[in-house]
Amino acid sequence: MPGINNFNFPLPQFGMNMGNPNVIYESLSGFQAVKDFQIPAGKVGLLFDNNKQEFYWKDIDAHGMQTLKRFRYEEIPLPADSNVIAENNQQEIESLNKRLAGMESMLSQFIQGQKVSESDQKGREK
Repeated sequence: MPGINNFNFPLPQFGMNMGNPNVIYESLSGFQAVKDFQIPAGKVGLLFDNNKQEFYWKDIDAHGMQTLKRFRYEEIPLPADSNVIAENNQQEIESLNKRLAGMESMLSQFIQGQKVSESDQKGREK
């Protein structure tokens, strides 16, 4: 029996009403299928096209007048201030590089200072 699992609970189906009884959700293939899809008067259909990145809003009023609108899925760019994060990261990296260079310099001076003091101690021992 379709729509029933091994535990005898009905499985949700895409064509079922998902929360709003006045809206019909359906996945169809192509514009012709959307045009042919029947919606009862006073209801709205949110129809998804399986073949394209589009969806349709089909509306039938109480008098049987139909409205059909087509929408396209598209990426919405992030606001310009999202680049601020990248700039802040770059500034932080530059700051860390400067600190690292300073620590390398101090370490180098420390190592050279030890070598000088070792040679001084060897010279004093003779």
